[in-house]
Amino acid sequence: MNGADSQTSSILDIGDQCAFIDCHQHDFLPISCPHCHAKFCSTHIIPDIHSCSAIAQLEAGRDEGRVGLPRERCALSGCTNPSMESVVIDKSTENRVPALCPRCGMAFCITHRFPESHQCDGKLAAKDPERKAREDNAHLLLAKNFPNLGPSGSIVKPSVVRSTKIPTDPVKLGKYNAIQLMKMKTTALPADPKDKSASVSPQDRTYVKITTDPAVDPGKAYWLRRSIITGRAVDLFASHTNLRTSIADDSTIVLIPVSLADLSLGPPLRNDLTLSAQVTDGATLLLAPLTSSP
Repeated sequence: MNGADSQTSSILDIGDQCAFIDCHQHDFLPISCPHCHAKFCSTHIIPDIHSCSAIAQLEAGRDEGRVGLPRERCALSGCTNPSMESVVIDKSTENRVPALCPRCGMAFCITHRFPESHQCDGKLAAKDPERKAREDNAHLLLAKNFPNLGPSGSIVKPSVVRSTKIPTDPVKLGKYNAIQLMKMKTTALPADPKDKSASVSPQDRTYVKITTDPAVDPGKAYWLRRSIITGRAVDLFASHTNLRTSIADDSTIVLIPVSLADLSLGPPLRNDLTLSAQVTDGATLLLAPLTSSP
């Protein structure tokens, strides 16, 4: 085997080929179907598109006289894929987190599930006065504690020019994020010192970058188990950054999503939900203290 063949073989060792019979794409970041557990590319991960055998078997076992309801489609205009919430087989599971956008509360497909992918306008917060009040208060407290944060929650840009320009086009941004995630997976450290790389498979990990000041610090990469609760993740990240030693005793530490395209902030994550249910792999999160107003 010559050098070129060896290099090609090494590249193909990353990822897997899409399991859809008519797709010949080798995906570097394949997604496992939660029903049949086969690995697909982002185009064929939707159960309806790859004619999921697991769902077909379940539907075949239903009572003959039972008529199934039509599946809800993705809420994004023009998208005909079924929403993630519509393909959940058992919705009675206790403490199950609905597959809805945390900002607008709408149901989207796996491609458009994150706020930035469906140009979320956050109407859920506008319809819920209590939720909007909490988010507004959080941004005011952030502005009070961080000089680099503006009153609206946006980050004041530093005078230093970024070495890498982040694309704003959704397609180019998706490719950029995929490459950054691959790089992150090679450098990320376990947030929990009890975890070892060999004991947790890559499929069971959530990868994030943590920063305490996104205007000047791009963040450090960590991985955690996908089952970890956000509150526990906050404690682990705080111990790595020594944040608790430099804040008031009455401060509550939260994680806040940061959009690297424009350095804008999302609403603080809920500490009672799993981290993997609230962020996508490769997300950058601001670890910030919120001090109660006097």
